[in-house]
Amino acid sequence: MPLHSAIANARLKSIIAVDSSCWSWMSQGLALPL
Repeated sequence: MPLHSAIANARLKSIIAVDSSCWSWMSQGLALPL
C-alpha cells in the first residue's frame, strides 16, 4: 500500500471516529433533561 494511501486511510478513520463520538455525546446531551 502506498504511504499516502495509508495516511489518507488513517486520517479518514480518525475523522469518522471523532465524528461518531461527537454525535453520541450530542445525542446523550439532548437526551438529558435540561
